[in-house]
Amino acid sequence: LLDIVTGRRRLKGSHGDLVGRPLKGLKAQLAGTAEADLAPVPIREQPTMSNSSAAYGHRLVLKLYRVLEDGPNPDEELGRYLAGAGFANVPRVLGTVEVDTDREPATLALVQAYVPNEGNLWESMREAVGAYLHDVEAESASPLLANNGDRFFLDIARQDVPARMGAFIGTPLETARVLGERVGRMHVLLASADPTDPEIAPEPVTRLHVRSLYQSVRRRVNDALALLEDRRDSLPLRDQEAARVVLEASPRVDALLARLRELPSDGQLIRVHGDLHLGQVLDTGSDVVIVDFEGDTGRALSQRRLKRPALTDLASLVRSFHFAAHWPRVERELLVNGAADEPRAPWSTFWFQWMSAACVRGYRDATVGARFNPGDDTAWSLLFKALLVSRACDELTSRLGARSDWLGIPLAGLDELLGATED
Repeated sequence: LLDIVTGRRRLKGSHGDLVGRPLKGLKAQLAGTAEADLAPVPIREQPTMSNSSAAYGHRLVLKLYRVLEDGPNPDEELGRYLAGAGFANVPRVLGTVEVDTDREPATLALVQAYVPNEGNLWESMREAVGAYLHDVEAESASPLLANNGDRFFLDIARQDVPARMGAFIGTPLETARVLGERVGRMHVLLASADPTDPEIAPEPVTRLHVRSLYQSVRRRVNDALALLEDRRDSLPLRDQEAARVVLEASPRVDALLARLRELPSDGQLIRVHGDLHLGQVLDTGSDVVIVDFEGDTGRALSQRRLKRPALTDLASLVRSFHFAAHWPRVERELLVNGAADEPRAPWSTFWFQWMSAACVRGYRDATVGARFNPGDDTAWSLLFKALLVSRACDELTSRLGARSDWLGIPLAGLDELLGATED
């Protein structure tokens, strides 16, 4: 596959041709490298990955997509745009292999520059939470949690973490802030695309967009809650009570979404990552690099390329911090046959709250004056909470379909979010 790209080759096939397309920078990336040093080594996969990848030394990474769809792949499209706009926190796209038929070409493989890294943030944050929970075990009193009000994430982002407690969390707080800042900078660049580039350029939010957003969130929430109701009695006992609480909160879901329907039609829709979680962020030791711009591969390619509220990405990250915070605790509960680990729960929530605050602070600092997010704090918070609820419901649907051992995490997230929704 790499030879097809570097040699700009076309291979005939019975259902189309494989066409290699090298891009600027590929020759320079390979300069001085012996062929023996480019033996492909498979990259260890995570269950959620939608591609198979191999590294060629410390020079290149080739991603082979498992599902082919006609049309531009957002991984290539957004990667090339952001690198061209000077954003250093994405891998450089150096070539593709396309399937050329009588229809629009489909991307089979993508070649990118190798990014030296220490793993992804999902791995490092899970380790950080484990160390943090170990350190706080000797604490006699539970931490003081921030009040989860309607503008919770903006309010806590404007505060400083209590010094002694911040010492328990340590350097991950700065990593979270940097991550938020980099995502904010990425959104600023995506929102500044030339209007003559209709595939990337932002679009003003209209009342039609607001109604469409409401209907989309409403549908995803309804589907998740209906599935939860249908399967509640078959859940482990430790999750049945949490499921009951969430289902009884459905009137508060209605109240939240009714307010979303009245959201002011200001701001812009932009191209976003679309599935931004901690596993999609590489830790380079001194910075972060955002990867895998395919979006939510459970959706059709045409849907993944739609423009969305920029806060979609930030909401996905905050939900990922929630999973990282509670996963070690849930795993520990499973080891002791489902016994609740309540003493650790407030500490996990404390870590989540302040890591999210650091991420939101970095994002807000990078997007000051940006036109793509609601300018009013109330509208910003309403949109953000609705997107958080939608993402948590997607997690709920996924966990009900597989790995229900971890169902308690999205249930807890929904309970926290809906408990702070005004009637």
